[in-house]
Amino acid sequence: MYRHSSGKTFVQIINTTRGRYLFLVKGKNDGRDAWYYVLVDKPKLVLYERALEAGDITLGRYGKILYKGWGKHPPKDVQRKIKKEFL
Repeated sequence: MYRHSSGKTFVQIINTTRGRYLFLVKGKNDGRDAWYYVLVDKPKLVLYERALEAGDITLGRYGKILYKGWGKHPPKDVQRKIKKEFL
């Protein structure tokens, strides 16, 4: 389960042809910093955005988690993979 560390939304939209549906989500998971690249299913986008605003979300319910990891930011190799695959 993904839980925000504050009431703010930690979402950056990746500017790609699928950019409206590919998100980098950052927050806390079990008290640790975590990040996720999530490709949200188009029909679930509104529900996904509402869940993010509520501050508690299970990301896999809304699409596919492409990459995930611990820390404040994804490593450079993962960022390169995303750019190569989606840009």
